[in-house]
Amino acid sequence: MGGRIVENFDLGALVAKRGALLTTTLKTRSKDYKKSLLSEFSKVFFNSGHKFETVIDKVLPMSAACDAHALMESNTTVGKILLKYDLSN
Repeated sequence: MGGRIVENFDLGALVAKRGALLTTTLKTRSKDYKKSLLSEFSKVFFNSGHKFETVIDKVLPMSAACDAHALMESNTTVGKILLKYDLSN
């Protein structure tokens, strides 16, 4: 939001964290254009028959929070790491 030039920005750090850089020039477009674009996107994307699911890699007990954090830091998981609180204790 500070303009098009960013000094001392390491794009490699963003990529290493699996980040994404999304850009748009929609700010200068009319409200009617943006409304139409959103409508068309919704028709294609949400009516395509795709099923959205949350990917869960591991479910660990709350007592293993340190292990869960270490697992997350290892960058070897695909999906969420959930901590389960056992209410029976």
